[in-house]
Amino acid sequence: MKVAVTGATGFIGQYVVKRLLSSGHTVVAIGRNETKLRETFSDEPVQLHVSDYEVESLRGGLAGADAVVHLAAKRAGFESTITQTEVFHTNIQLTKSVFRAALTENVQNICQSSSISVYSLSQDIPFSEEQRTMPPNMYGISKVMCENMADILRHNYDINIASLRISSVYGFGERSLGVFMTFVERARDNKQLVVHGQGKDARDFIYVRDVACAVEAAIESNISGVFNIGSGKAHSIFEIATKINEIFDNSGNLKFDKSVDVEPMHHYLDCSKAAHQLDWEAKYSLTEAIKDMKKIY
Repeated sequence: MKVAVTGATGFIGQYVVKRLLSSGHTVVAIGRNETKLRETFSDEPVQLHVSDYEVESLRGGLAGADAVVHLAAKRAGFESTITQTEVFHTNIQLTKSVFRAALTENVQNICQSSSISVYSLSQDIPFSEEQRTMPPNMYGISKVMCENMADILRHNYDINIASLRISSVYGFGERSLGVFMTFVERARDNKQLVVHGQGKDARDFIYVRDVACAVEAAIESNISGVFNIGSGKAHSIFEIATKINEIFDNSGNLKFDKSVDVEPMHHYLDCSKAAHQLDWEAKYSLTEAIKDMKKIY
């Protein structure tokens, strides 16, 4: 199968490209920066396609493709809901361009990344695809809109589109350095890990290799719909910090900062739909994933 991947040089994109190659697929890596594309995939047998993500420039990368994996997106920062309008407009425009180019090139199969951000902390857990979407910010709203565009497209054309609602992703190469990766970086350097409050905040973290496998399962299943992609478990910040310290030989180097008042969150995804329809489930436990990361480091 020939698969085009947008956002190929991004954190998840790199793992998806390598996973698809390892399974024997032909891959077209699409990105804005030619130098970055060449440097990222210098040792990989991929076709490179530079695009500004306008329809016409995307068409060359999608020509002859059996499937498109759409990962290119503007990520959410720490802005307030009101000031995230650029995130909203950028993500919708990117997706619209990819969909139009795919239709023009007669690509039959699309997998796009959505997010756990389409749900609200006020909803019952585990989050299920059957629940209504209640995004708390403009990033989440943009993902809901992209899912809605997919619904319109597949109801009007002979095309399969799977939208993967991915939970919090971690792994080697993640540049945003959220709490998980901050802990890993500090433990690797034998520095103290600081846990705010009592570390009871718990959420669904998923290893990036499992996400890449979910993407592959989606395009090989030729199926449409929305699918939760997560570990299906809520790991507390204290549990994560302790496990990372243990595996990176930094045990005991932990501090609780109770001066910061943290209201604990607790959420995770019900991934049974993906198990049944995509024949996918997360394979890496928290311990196995951290050990794999240590090997890479």
